[in-house]
Amino acid sequence: MLSNSLRAISRPSVFRTAQRFYATGGYKDFVLHISGTDRIGLINHVAKTCITPVGGNIGTTRMTQLGSEMSMLFEVTVSAQKEKEFHDLLNKNVSSPDIKFFAKEIDERALEPTGDVLKSWRIFGPDSQQLTEKLTAWCAGDVLKSWRIFGPDSQQLTEKLTAWCAERQISVVDYSSHIFPGGHIGYDIFEVSIRLSIPKSLDVVQISKEFEAFSATLGMESEEAKSVDLGLGFGEQ
Repeated sequence: MLSNSLRAISRPSVFRTAQRFYATGGYKDFVLHISGTDRIGLINHVAKTCITPVGGNIGTTRMTQLGSEMSMLFEVTVSAQKEKEFHDLLNKNVSSPDIKFFAKEIDERALEPTGDVLKSWRIFGPDSQQLTEKLTAWCAGDVLKSWRIFGPDSQQLTEKLTAWCAERQISVVDYSSHIFPGGHIGYDIFEVSIRLSIPKSLDVVQISKEFEAFSATLGMESEEAKSVDLGLGFGEQ
């Protein structure tokens, strides 16, 4: 009976406080990203030392762990008047050599309904390389193209190659490079394997020709790899 009475008293009070708080626009929503070496009590430490002291509230959360490393996402609501204190507490109580954080204010416009239809799948099947990459490229409607580029080493090759892609809004989804000693020919050899996710809105054939021509201007030879075929062969559930 006592607990019911307490609920009857406390709920309207909390609700009225929330109404005043939100109605005045005196709050900000943040996405708080924390990553680093996992340890017991970390979530409690963040809540107790950084969020509760500024009257903040934790909403949606996500966490994943890989080996001894973890990554956490919090949706945090904080009074606009406490924003600086919130960041100061994060710097004081969370930031360390093995723990990093990033807090970004949520753009409310991104939360507006889009009219899209939500669909969910559980996908399963034999493991193989690049499954996540292939699935996300398919969803984006992009075309994956790969090249092996090689030639005399010189300064800023990586910078120039990636700048060419960025200028055309082409995403680099995989990039690995090596330098091979070339004492027998008088110069070192630079070799890079690059995989690009090209939007279908672009002329893929023309982009491929332009990319190979650009590589040639850098003194590099290029070999296009076979186009990636999804061919996932997965079941849908």
